[in-house]
Amino acid sequence: MENREPNPSDCFSEHDLMKQYEQNNAINGYQKHILDRGRDLMRAYWLATKQADTALMLDVKKQIMKFNVAHRGIAIDAKVLRRSMKARHRARQKNQKGIRVTEILRDLT
Repeated sequence: MENREPNPSDCFSEHDLMKQYEQNNAINGYQKHILDRGRDLMRAYWLATKQADTALMLDVKKQIMKFNVAHRGIAIDAKVLRRSMKARHRARQKNQKGIRVTEILRDLT
């Protein structure tokens, strides 16, 4: 492997670097927004199910369908909803007095 001097054309200028950071931050922000929206929809469905509110469940399902059309790559299907509901149920069983405590510290409560 040979050592070579860095070529100035290989490096970003300060302006280009700042522009790239801004683009990366915008992409990450948009990605976080989409993932948060999907998580919020699954949470809303779980709450509607927990309250046995069929009208709310139907409304959330409609919102999920719109989400799925816009974001096919991370669509929320029945399998994803079922898995989310099971995970929430397991987490709820592990809660003590409304909070989640790590197993190591459970003896303190």
